[in-house]
Amino acid sequence: MSILVLEHLQNTNSSSPDLTIDSNGRIGVGTETPSELLHVSGTGVGPLKLHSTNTNGAYIRLSNVDTDADPDHVWIGAQGNDTKFYQSNSLLSMIIKSDGKVGI
Repeated sequence: MSILVLEHLQNTNSSSPDLTIDSNGRIGVGTETPSELLHVSGTGVGPLKLHSTNTNGAYIRLSNVDTDADPDHVWIGAQGNDTKFYQSNSLLSMIIKSDGKVGI
């Protein structure tokens, strides 16, 4: 096992650190003082981009448990130009279509 220990990682053309890992293990991207486990800060409209090449879409899973076996999950994602919300039992609970129509 390899261990990488960082306090700050900075591009030579940058005036402040680009990546910070503090003593509590919090990771800051674009901030020197992360306040959560992952803290992303930027000046753009969307400082965070998650991309998937999977044709079934790209989803974020929110969970309050450590195991995939427990059904306490919510999925938020995009498939094509539609935004979808799933409940823990994989039931589509809401869809926002690209034309603005909402299905519940």
